[in-house]
Amino acid sequence: YAANEFEAGEHGGTHLDAPYHFYKQGWKVGDIPLEKLIVPGVLMDVSQEVNDNADFELKADRIKKWEEDNGDLPEGAVLLIRYGWAKDYNNRRRYFGLDQGNRMHFPGLSADGAEYLAKKRNLAGVGVDTPSVDTGRTTINPAHIWLQGANMYIIENLNLDVGLPENDFTVVVMPMKITEGTGAPCRVVAMLNSSSHLIAMTALLLLTIGTRIF
Repeated sequence: YAANEFEAGEHGGTHLDAPYHFYKQGWKVGDIPLEKLIVPGVLMDVSQEVNDNADFELKADRIKKWEEDNGDLPEGAVLLIRYGWAKDYNNRRRYFGLDQGNRMHFPGLSADGAEYLAKKRNLAGVGVDTPSVDTGRTTINPAHIWLQGANMYIIENLNLDVGLPENDFTVVVMPMKITEGTGAPCRVVAMLNSSSHLIAMTALLLLTIGTRIF
């Protein structure tokens, strides 16, 4: 037979941030109810606006404009935000937007955007195709603080270049169930609800980094 041992950080590669990561009263990974992990999905694609601008911030006004065009974000859904960043996943300097001083630059949710979602929309979670739901430049992580303070989980390092529609799909979030975990490696799958879509199921995870098998 074959067998390996492996070790990995909770927050490497495609992973889930449990609310406890930034909110002491929030759920740890093992506490998140199953019904919060199999939920409607919504895709907000802002990649054309980002256009490789590593310092792009998704602000509340842009979210409200999206809702004017598409309807309010549904209660209990996972909001997937596509910045178009997954294409550089295998190039560390480009993906993290490292400048000459090794400071990070990549798109993210602004403080007011996260506050709007936390106060006005009862989502299960938010997923992004970047290293963090916050911008690379931040040192205070306001998006984490607002979202996780509302007991939302966050999924980072997703592959959202798979042709998902804006809605009419179900997201299945499968984190490793770590009892006291602040986060966990996570497999994420989208199941398209409409028979008009050619793809019935698609994986949204990027390769897990920071994992060693030995």
